[in-house]
Amino acid sequence: MGALFRLFHIQWPDCPFKIYLNTETKKYECDYLNVETICSGKGKTWSERVLNAIRHIESEYILFFLEDFFLMSPVKIDIFFTALDILESDESVGVVSFNPDVRKALGY
Repeated sequence: MGALFRLFHIQWPDCPFKIYLNTETKKYECDYLNVETICSGKGKTWSERVLNAIRHIESEYILFFLEDFFLMSPVKIDIFFTALDILESDESVGVVSFNPDVRKALGY
């Protein structure tokens, strides 16, 4: 987990958001990011653990990462806030996916 968070911090050092880490039982602490661990317990499926974590997050929006998805370049916060504006302005949009095609579509 350390490599994920080190790379996250390098690519998004001024991330203003709390980061939630969903685990079965292990707690994780990070000196340089605002990470809160949600322990979902053993004996549950991956999907059950994700749903449990989502229920504990008091936020209207979630930026969802998997542990093997690494930020490979600096986060362009304006793209992130453009996506947030899309979500807030159109209730029919439930998901915004960030991939290389998104950058092209937005002119980056």
